[in-house]
Amino acid sequence: MVKRYLPLMLFLLSAALLHGCEKKTGLEGRITDAKGQPIPHVKITALQDTQVSGYSHVEVETDTEGRFRFTKLYPKSDYTLVINSEATGLRQMKVKSGADNSTTSLPSDIIFRFVISPDTVVTDTRTGYQWSPDPNTPMTWNDAKKYVRSLKLGGFTDWRMPTRAELRTLDGIESSFPLNDCCVWTSEAHDSRRSWYFNVYRYFDDLAYINNNSYRVLAVRKGR
Repeated sequence: MVKRYLPLMLFLLSAALLHGCEKKTGLEGRITDAKGQPIPHVKITALQDTQVSGYSHVEVETDTEGRFRFTKLYPKSDYTLVINSEATGLRQMKVKSGADNSTTSLPSDIIFRFVISPDTVVTDTRTGYQWSPDPNTPMTWNDAKKYVRSLKLGGFTDWRMPTRAELRTLDGIESSFPLNDCCVWTSEAHDSRRSWYFNVYRYFDDLAYINNNSYRVLAVRKGR
């Protein structure tokens, strides 16, 4: 009887020994907006830079408090965290896992200033302004005014063209911000032929003829 079950017993013993020898370490952190509010349901993927079978690709998701925790990373290994969701857009960051059977906490929260709603309204959590995505169509100043007046994005009807001062608040915008070119019309007319535009990336304003169709439009509203 013992001989009959010996192979099974040896297999179970080997499996137990292998499980006991499995290397693993934890990594935890938190994702928030610029005011420290948690961003839930964000997928984070840990990609091991030098791959070890079983440890090279691990996924978790933030909970309602914005917290996430990896429990089975390979110890003392370099990983790239890939953060990607509709709310945050895409970001990557390098981390190093800790020693075997330990849990390492990131030194600070991962902060996303701009948060995108399911209906694509972009909220600047630092200023409270809400922005519509660039429709990816350059247009004249008058066409930009018409576009904004007809906009009902997110169910809101109070969208308007931004002032130069409002566009200046977009300093240091992230790659996830939905603007497809540098220069945006403002609401400020200089005279009957010219209006102000603002270069968001190089951070200056200048005048352009209102019939110039080279500039973008970003509608803005003040969120609650």
